[in-house]
Amino acid sequence: MFMTINQETKLFKFGCSEYLLNKESRNLPENLSVYAYINNGSMIRHVPLQVLGTDDGLILTTELGLEPLGYIIYHEIPANF
Repeated sequence: MFMTINQETKLFKFGCSEYLLNKESRNLPENLSVYAYINNGSMIRHVPLQVLGTDDGLILTTELGLEPLGYIIYHEIPANF
C-alpha cells in the first residue's frame, strides 16, 4: 500500500527491495520501523515521504491512515524517539 503513495525508488533506497520483491521474505530491513494505530475518525491520512525534525536529527517517514487502522513507516528512528 505504501508503494502506491510513494515513488517506488524512494522505498527501494530504504533497503526494502528484497523484502518487497520476494513474497517469501519475512525480514523487514532493520532500518525501518512500522507502526499501526487506531484511526476512528472519518479523515483519511495520506502522507507521502516526509521529513520530521527532532532534537536528535531528521527522520524520514510516510503515513497511510484509513479507518479503522493507520500505518506509519519510520526510517532509521532514533532509540530515544
